Amino acid sequence: MAAGRRGIEPSSASESDSVLQALAGSELNLLDAMALRESLPPAEGEPAAGRRSIEPESAAPPPSPRIELDVPVGAGESSAVLIERDGVYSWHFADTTSDAAADDSFAAPSTGPRRRGAPSDPGESDRAGADEGAAGTGDTRTAAGQVHHFVIDLADPDAPAAPARRGFVSRMILGKVVAYVFRFATGKLLGAASRRLERHIEEGLLGWSPDGAARWSSVGDEMRHALPHDRPARVLLFVHGTFSSTEGSFGGWSVSPSGKQAMQRLAAAYDLVLGYEHRSLSALPSENADALAGHLAAIAWPHPPEVDIIAFSRGGLVTRCLVEQAIDKAGWRCNLRRAVFVACTLGGTELARASNWRTLVDRHTNLVALAARAVAAIPGVGSGAAVLAAALRGVGDLVKVLATSAVDDAAVPGLSAMDPDGDFLRQLNQHMPANGGLDPSCCLAVRSNFEPEAADAIQTAPSTWLRMADRASDSLLGTTNDLVVHTDSMVALGPTQKIPHRHEFGSNARVHHCNYFLQPDTQAVIERWLLQGRMEAPP
Repeated sequence: MAAGRRGIEPSSASESDSVLQALAGSELNLLDAMALRESLPPAEGEPAAGRRSIEPESAAPPPSPRIELDVPVGAGESSAVLIERDGVYSWHFADTTSDAAADDSFAAPSTGPRRRGAPSDPGESDRAGADEGAAGTGDTRTAAGQVHHFVIDLADPDAPAAPARRGFVSRMILGKVVAYVFRFATGKLLGAASRRLERHIEEGLLGWSPDGAARWSSVGDEMRHALPHDRPARVLLFVHGTFSSTEGSFGGWSVSPSGKQAMQRLAAAYDLVLGYEHRSLSALPSENADALAGHLAAIAWPHPPEVDIIAFSRGGLVTRCLVEQAIDKAGWRCNLRRAVFVACTLGGTELARASNWRTLVDRHTNLVALAARAVAAIPGVGSGAAVLAAALRGVGDLVKVLATSAVDDAAVPGLSAMDPDGDFLRQLNQHMPANGGLDPSCCLAVRSNFEPEAADAIQTAPSTWLRMADRASDSLLGTTNDLVVHTDSMVALGPTQKIPHRHEFGSNARVHHCNYFLQPDTQAVIERWLLQGRMEAPP
């Protein structure tokens, strides 16, 4: 199976566990997990539940299937619901809030009396109880709490409507539906206090261990002492994207046999392979770059090193700020050789606007899940759980913001920095770097225009979701894109400068924003560019 193409089967229990693990890291506490059945509000004149009626052809279609949930929250708390339906995820936020005595029950009113949702499997009940008290939020509810009311439409908008004469369902729901209900402390999440969003992230440099004992680990003295003293050290630096981590953005590179071999060859060609862990939501790319330059300058280099960079998504803006501003500010001496920008938001993305954040959080969750299934489909790998959990590291933080009532660009400055019309990019483009910046001729861009196949051999909920996401992306971005970033943005080093060297996947049904590093072509072209100065991939 080609990586990323057919790996769109429904999720597994291990995938759900990995998603919950990543969200727990953001202090989203699982209150319950419920296996649900769709419910239809009875239409006027409809017979008793469970019966079907044959209605005239002119009858209006019945309401869409839906569920309703009431979630009690206390002072300083909020809630969100993650729906997983046959491998497709969607986040939902309360439609209404009412004052009520906060208790431990919530229900789907249209399905019967109020009840606590039944766990989807026996283990869920224990896990929910354990997670509820995590991060010190389990006992913060008060008797004068509130109830968040959720109304969640489960209809498949891509499915054809049933004939009007069948007055029972208008659209079909396939397979299981599981609702994961989260409750979490809100505190001060907006404005100047937004740094609380990613307080669980430890920033700093990681090093690649070529012996296979660990993929990425803290840079220890043994790595620093390995630097050569008779020549400049050769350094390869990885800069990850939004929501993610070094492992989450680049972990797919080393899961396949060919990818491992390519990574081993790169590691052998460099004296030091580094990854930069940083906060992508609560800090501006320029702040990330300043911190990165400080970490690099703190290393006792025997000679100014020769540095190559591989940046993914938002990491491209961090790299640009590093080269154009931060290195000089830190007084660090180095020789920047080549840079690779993979699906980078150099010119921003419309999904970074506050009005599109709900679309972004659903989009990212599903694309990462698809990539993890492609990883699991590689023979001998077994699971993509580690990559999945690492790539979703910051999703829970954005969910917290979306669950509040006041969401604007200032709430998540690191995300708003990618707004194509925002202040950050405008100011960055207005000021020419004193050091001349990175020579565009030393850069390589890797980009793709994702176009799903019109009809897959096997229709699944994820394949349907991909077609819907592609139509929505084409409409929102207005040009070719990989479902998150438009292709023109991926080559823009400024208002006029473009990256001349490019590896184009072109229009294809295989490469979307979250699976570039699963592609053998990506691995091969980067290896050739960095080690030989050539960009063509081998046959």
